Amino acid sequence: MAHDPRYDLHEDRFVTGDPQQAEEQVRTSYKVSGGVRMSGDTDDFRFSQHVLASRGFAITRFQCTIAVGYHGPLDDLLCVEQVHAGRLSFDTAHTELRTGAGDICLVPPHEPWRATTDGVDLAPLILDPAAVADHAAATCPIEPEQLRFTGLEPISPAHAGRWNATVAHVRDDILGNPTVAENPILVEGAFRQLAASLLSTFPNTALDALSGPTSPARPGTVTEATLREVVDYLHSQAAQPLGPADVAAVAGVPARDVDDTLRRHRNTSWALELWRARMQGAHRDLHDGDPEAGDTVAAIAARWGFTDPATFAVAYTLASGGESPEHTLRR
Repeated sequence: MAHDPRYDLHEDRFVTGDPQQAEEQVRTSYKVSGGVRMSGDTDDFRFSQHVLASRGFAITRFQCTIAVGYHGPLDDLLCVEQVHAGRLSFDTAHTELRTGAGDICLVPPHEPWRATTDGVDLAPLILDPAAVADHAAATCPIEPEQLRFTGLEPISPAHAGRWNATVAHVRDDILGNPTVAENPILVEGAFRQLAASLLSTFPNTALDALSGPTSPARPGTVTEATLREVVDYLHSQAAQPLGPADVAAVAGVPARDVDDTLRRHRNTSWALELWRARMQGAHRDLHDGDPEAGDTVAAIAARWGFTDPATFAVAYTLASGGESPEHTLRR
């Protein structure tokens, strides 16, 4: 697979003891449209920021020893704050939100706000709002421009826990793994995991459209010809980063409608067909690989989007009728 620079991992670390430099860093990093001002005892002041960014999202860590006041909205960003220490508050025309250690919240995305922090250790997760809206439209009965978030706090503590687990998985298992950190299949998949988790964690119009009493009626069955076209597309493009928006573009209907028909008529789904196609691609590469030239099961598995070598080995062995990936690579 050719290198795709759109999926390069960008890492940045910034540390300063100068409040003015810290203010400018906050302003530019988070695209804060309003002012940023730090206040408090600056004798032992320290500000640090660590950013891991890839296509469509960034995972950051933000630590500041004194109070920060700033106002937005952010320009073209969706941001979820995870508070590890200190206090963070947001005030809008409609909401007063106070958070502390252990909380997560959505930075108000649709209206002006004022925020204050005090001695914080934060982990902001930033997403491209246009890409999130496209994902919502491909998986829920809304148009991209109809996506709006209607609450800043998680639906429940369980939802918050799942969000934190998703972020930790992407941070540690994908961006933190040099073997897969710039793999387009896995990076695109990581973005979709984050987008789906965001849409299921915080109240929004896409979630309302799926579960509300006014949810539109399901359309008719997708034709057999369209199903064949989708399945052929998934198998021919399996080496590329694909998601529900790609399926919707090929089928001309939302991906969820393709799934409904695939389940009824073929007992499968587009995601399962894509998984099978990628397993077949891994089998071909293992068969053609050369251990003496440095080919390994883990590297080939990661190339096709399988991050856990142990899980891949089990799945491959079952799919191949009992042959392990190590055996395929050696013969």
